[in-house]
Amino acid sequence: MNARAGFTLVELLIVLAILGILMSIGFSSLLRQIRTNEVADGARQFGGDLTVLRDGAQRHSVSSGLNWNTAASGDLTTYTLTNNGQTSSRTVNSKVKITCIEPVATVCTPRTLTFNAPFSEMSSGAVFRVQHAISSIPPIYVKVTGVTGKVMYSAQP
Repeated sequence: MNARAGFTLVELLIVLAILGILMSIGFSSLLRQIRTNEVADGARQFGGDLTVLRDGAQRHSVSSGLNWNTAASGDLTTYTLTNNGQTSSRTVNSKVKITCIEPVATVCTPRTLTFNAPFSEMSSGAVFRVQHAISSIPPIYVKVTGVTGKVMYSAQP
């Protein structure tokens, strides 16, 4: 009797092929989740800055505002926060695109958003689309409601 222990080459190749297929499925899921998190982080940063402006106008009784610069595509590249007389600038993460989509005439074209003191009132709201720069990840919409200036997040515009 010739008893040989171990696996044949064919068995090892089959196991490696199965592992390769499972790893490719897992890697694509991981990459999609990373990109989804980048969009969510971009929306949270932008929405958080808007909330800080709104709260500052209420707390300090001084109007606060957001002004932004756009690329040729119309996407925000940098934005400036003016809160209680102090100005700070932010740069949008290069993996995320933020676009002002409405109202075009009163907010998007002049590229400014103002929270009027003392109650953070606004003449009109605004909707910003936050999406991934290179993939088909669903966007998140950051909405600033009309008169109250409250910041909300949504999957629809």
